[in-house]
Amino acid sequence: MKLVIYYLLLALAFVGCAPTASQLKEAIEKDPTIIFSTIEKHPDQFMEVVNKAAASAQKQGQAKAAENEAKARDEEFRNPLKPEIDETRAMFGDKDAPVTIVEYTDFECPYCARGSETIKEVLKQYPKEVRVLIKHLPLDFHPKAFTSSKIL
Repeated sequence: MKLVIYYLLLALAFVGCAPTASQLKEAIEKDPTIIFSTIEKHPDQFMEVVNKAAASAQKQGQAKAAENEAKARDEEFRNPLKPEIDETRAMFGDKDAPVTIVEYTDFECPYCARGSETIKEVLKQYPKEVRVLIKHLPLDFHPKAFTSSKIL
């Protein structure tokens, strides 16, 4: 029994000798070469830890960006933007059609061109039900889009 108590007291003495987190922080701040020499002795392990940390940070950043994107999308669904429809503007289709499609387009955009073909088909199939208002939305990465939108 005395031997058990002796070992217990010995273990407590060692625990009491271990530096606290604040003591370790203070020691490293006073002498940062403690860390530098360890890194120099084990560069492969250091790089492995850094790469894992970078991958983890990247995952967290992507998750945060996805979360922010979802919040923004939800907010847009709750409060959708409403286009200004000036009834005096020229429109395609029947003026009294119950459905108005507002097409935002860029004259240099190949996807907008394909979308325009789809709109033409919709107008052919539903001539009395749909009207289309085209709004120019020049994209800054198309060099002539802004100039083209001002011509019409």
